[in-house]
Amino acid sequence: MFTEKPDSDQFKQEIKRRGITRLIHFTPTINLRGIFELGYLYSRMELENLDIHVIDILDYIKFNDQIRFDDKTYINLSIERPNSYLFRRFIDNTKNIPYISWCVLSIDPKYIYEQDTLFSVTNAANRHNQNSVGITGDFHKFQMMFDDRLSIVSSRTTKIVNRMKLPDAYTTDEQAEVLVKQPIPVADILSVSFPTLEKLVEAKAALSGYDCSNFVIECGLF
Repeated sequence: MFTEKPDSDQFKQEIKRRGITRLIHFTPTINLRGIFELGYLYSRMELENLDIHVIDILDYIKFNDQIRFDDKTYINLSIERPNSYLFRRFIDNTKNIPYISWCVLSIDPKYIYEQDTLFSVTNAANRHNQNSVGITGDFHKFQMMFDDRLSIVSSRTTKIVNRMKLPDAYTTDEQAEVLVKQPIPVADILSVSFPTLEKLVEAKAALSGYDCSNFVIECGLF
C-alpha cells in the first residue's frame, strides 16, 4: 500500500518547483516479461523471497568496485535521467551477450515521497557516503541531492561535483539514487524507452498480449 511521508507536501512542492517528471530504472529487456506478468517491479530481495529468477547483470559481470547498495530490499532509481556512468558500463560489458539488450523505465515521481523511500547524494554503495553522509528519507537529504557543490569521497579519490548549469530536475551527482522499498505497480511505469525502433518492435513481440502502448523510442537515454 502506498503511504506518503508525513511531510509529503514539502516534497510535492519541491518536485513541482524543479520540474521533476519521472524516476528512472534501467533493466535488461528480457526482464520485462516478468515485470508485466507479476504486475510489479520488485526489489531483488522480494523476487528471491517469491523464488522468482530474473536476469541480474551482476550475476554475470564482475566490476572492480561495489556498485549496488548492500540492502537488496530496495529498488535503485535515479531522478529524471539514468546514471550514465553506470548505464554505459553495463551496456559496454554486455554488448557481446546476444540475449541482453536494454530498456529504461520511467516511473511516477510520487515514489519520492513514499514513506519508506531513502535518498543518497551519490552511489548508495559508496561506503563513505553510507557511514559519513548518510542515506535517509528526510526532506533535507532530498534537498542535498541538488546542492550546488558536493564532495564525493571514494576508496580511491575525492572529487568535487558542482551543479554548473544543470537543469533544475537533475541531481548534482548523476550517481545519486532514490531507494524505493515499495513494489512499483506496472500502472506507475509511465513509459518504457528503447534506443531504436528495432528494439522496441522486438520487445512488443515478446510481450504480445500485454499493453505496450507506453513503449517509446528515446535514444537520448542510451
